[in-house]
Amino acid sequence: MTFNRLADHELDGRNPRTAQRSLPKGKLSRKWAWVFLVVCGAVFIFTTLLFNWPWAGWFGYGNPYPGWFSVPTLSFVMAYSYTKRFTWACHFWLGASLMLTPLGAWAAIAPPMKPLVALTPILLGMAVMVWTAGFDIIYALQDIYVDRQEGLFSLPARLGGAGAMWISRICHSFTVSLLLILGLVEKMGVIYYAAVILVALLLVIEHVIVLKPTLKRIQAAFGVVNGIISIVISGAAIIDIIL
Repeated sequence: MTFNRLADHELDGRNPRTAQRSLPKGKLSRKWAWVFLVVCGAVFIFTTLLFNWPWAGWFGYGNPYPGWFSVPTLSFVMAYSYTKRFTWACHFWLGASLMLTPLGAWAAIAPPMKPLVALTPILLGMAVMVWTAGFDIIYALQDIYVDRQEGLFSLPARLGGAGAMWISRICHSFTVSLLLILGLVEKMGVIYYAAVILVALLLVIEHVIVLKPTLKRIQAAFGVVNGIISIVISGAAIIDIIL
């Protein structure tokens, strides 16, 4: 997020919705933001190396993959900040960035006893990707006119709000389908499937909220509803597995 603010510093200053953010407003210096970014990145890389260091106790068990993938992962995630300058697929790049969360977690804890890649993290990662792309399209509704004025690429700017929302609905339909498939693969129980049904209902509510896409409605759909969705599906999956 810090890199995203740095990359969009000037754009944010020209956007009435984001002009009050710390960097364009001058409340925070770019130098301080860069220092914060570098420190956080260094801590991230260092902690991934612990997975392969025997002296790190139970945490280090001979798994080199987190260390190997740390820099490419950071690079891929930070590259998202520039995608809206050249492609309408920027929403899916963001989704792919968040998809690395379940894939990265699996790569960190599965090897060397289990394979680096498996169907479970792939299904979960794909569900995260299309879920994220879908709600990022909703978020981009706020900036249709600014994006067009700045020559930026987003699906709402390209297709208009109505056209972009159909793609968002398709993405969220795939989200529910992938969660159901994941449940079948992992032989999940009633609690998990009940949560998937609730997630589907919440996604419907999210899209109903933005039928009239005012700023307050978009923020409620983007932040509140998706926050509830993440808690519901993760909490239910954990409880289901424990029971």
